[in-house]
Amino acid sequence: MSETDNLAGCATGEHGIDHRQCGFVGCIDLRHWAKANRYRYRLEESYQAESDSHVKGDGRWFVEVLCKNGLIYPYGGRTFLAYTKAGVAKAIAALGPDIEPYQTDGNARIFKFPVERLDEIVAILKPRKRRAVGASPEQLRAMRERRKALAHVGQTAQGATQRGRTTKDKGQVASGD
Repeated sequence: MSETDNLAGCATGEHGIDHRQCGFVGCIDLRHWAKANRYRYRLEESYQAESDSHVKGDGRWFVEVLCKNGLIYPYGGRTFLAYTKAGVAKAIAALGPDIEPYQTDGNARIFKFPVERLDEIVAILKPRKRRAVGASPEQLRAMRERRKALAHVGQTAQGATQRGRTTKDKGQVASGD
């Protein structure tokens, strides 16, 4: 079974792929694919606001793969949506009849496409790569410690600046009376 064949069951485990009783339809989890290819992704902002755990599930519906020329996100089942910038919309549309226009958003366009065409879409949208650190575990630990120390110094300096402004502001208010 390949990665793209692993369709989502109900994230709460209440039932399998056929979700007619609740309307929840499975989708392919893009996080595994993005991690395997070192692509950047995020959870769509409404994920944090969703309160129903059955709908929120494990977050696979809310994944957006960040691309130089748009976004890729799930539509349901074995289908995805590609949000494309105006400059690449014609190239995506020219890929074939199974890449369907789904919506227009000003100059940008959204296309619906099957998982089998994902590689072709990726070649045009150019997903952003995750930042890589070529450091040893010891170097990473030292970087984290320096970052913490700098953050502490920054907070101390910011507190001193705010205290100075507060004193100054109080003096101006007092002299204005």
